[in-house]
Amino acid sequence: GGGDNKEVPKIKVDSKDPGSAVKEALKKAREYDDIAKYLGTSDSKKQSGITGDVEFVGLKDSTLTLRLVGNFWHNRQMVFDDVGNYIKKALPMGTVTSIVIEDPAQLEGFAETSNAFKDRKQITDDDLNAVEAKEVKNMYGEALEGPAAEFKRRKAEADAKYQAEMEKRRQLEGSDESDQIQAILAEKGLGGMFGGSAPSALPDENDLVRPEDILKQMM
Repeated sequence: GGGDNKEVPKIKVDSKDPGSAVKEALKKAREYDDIAKYLGTSDSKKQSGITGDVEFVGLKDSTLTLRLVGNFWHNRQMVFDDVGNYIKKALPMGTVTSIVIEDPAQLEGFAETSNAFKDRKQITDDDLNAVEAKEVKNMYGEALEGPAAEFKRRKAEADAKYQAEMEKRRQLEGSDESDQIQAILAEKGLGGMFGGSAPSALPDENDLVRPEDILKQMM
């Protein structure tokens, strides 16, 4: 791709049906390189958990309402702003003067590709208490770190790693699609989780550890 100042082709508007031109502008925005990289519009993206897309909701006078659906790897507000700016540039001045989101909640969230794990079994307090009952004592009868405490400690460590991982991803924002996908799939074990290959072994400490993995290691 070239620089950031790629020309946005103008779209003609039929005054009787401005909605058609606006929908066409949205379609073109979604295909525009700098925006397409945010969306789950290719198979490789869907494989890595990115399913995000932007939909037309309605046009009232010159106010356009958009909807964000699916999981994004990028900041949703940024995706929304970039799509909106493209649409305004592609249409004659005044066709769309303001762009609003259908529901403000659609702009919340970052790097939700981790939602790909949301259907996996969540750990309950009962699970933890069952482990806690098997308290470990040393040879002097002193209780060692209980499983719940160990779980909390390990989870805090995993969360810190996850934050570091997210920071790394933010720095990758500028990369092109193939670099991004490589980065996502290169996270150890992640490729296996999304592709249908055999589940990876229990993560080692370099992996993005989920609470249930920690518990499994402890049992």
